[in-house]
Amino acid sequence: MKRIFTKVEAAGNDFLFSEYAEGTVTSEEIRLLCDRNFGIGADGLVVMESLTAESTRWHFFNRDGSIAAMCGNAARAAAAWLFAEGKALPHRLQTGFGEVVLSRVGGGFEARVPYVGKALAETALGGATLIDTGVPHAVIEWPSPVFERSQQMRERAAQFRWAKQAGTAGTNVTFFNRRDGGIDAITFERGVEDFTLSCGTGVLAAATVSSAALVRGWPSEGVIVRNPGAELKVVSNDFRNHSH
Repeated sequence: MKRIFTKVEAAGNDFLFSEYAEGTVTSEEIRLLCDRNFGIGADGLVVMESLTAESTRWHFFNRDGSIAAMCGNAARAAAAWLFAEGKALPHRLQTGFGEVVLSRVGGGFEARVPYVGKALAETALGGATLIDTGVPHAVIEWPSPVFERSQQMRERAAQFRWAKQAGTAGTNVTFFNRRDGGIDAITFERGVEDFTLSCGTGVLAAATVSSAALVRGWPSEGVIVRNPGAELKVVSNDFRNHSH
């Protein structure tokens, strides 16, 4: 396999990017490339297929080789990769979740996603809210600091990881606790099978549940969400349909 890979980090999530070529990388190759001991090391691999000068389709793979429709941090990493490749921003990224608009904002990058705002199971999981933000998340408000990644959190993650309401691939499990000025959140990601430094769809899920946005509507000031990898702000474009 002769390919050029570029590693891009976004809020502590790291991804390998490459241009689309005939043939695809296999699940075995993805697992090897993303292995942190025997490969390059990454949370996922993204193959970028250019459609037009203003539009690109991605093929996104988790670290275990499985396919995911959406990843918020990878979308912002994609913006950085496109910018480094000389592509003009804003740029339209075609994902399994829909079209994501990538822009450059100040010294960073923004991904505006087509927020579905769909609750999959408000009470059926008994202690978790299952919500779709591009991929399903079982969201749990935790009574103590979530960055500790306690054994109790791991046990709860295992309890919900394969919730049948999320489908055959199971769900991510996101924990959050409230603090002055916002929330702290951390996600146990499917496909990685561990807690990660940040998860963009998990940030959106935690912001949605903690603010009761599906009931009250998005707060005009947005929601500050701190992950171990970075502090992010979730705001709505029209306070109803889009978040970035």
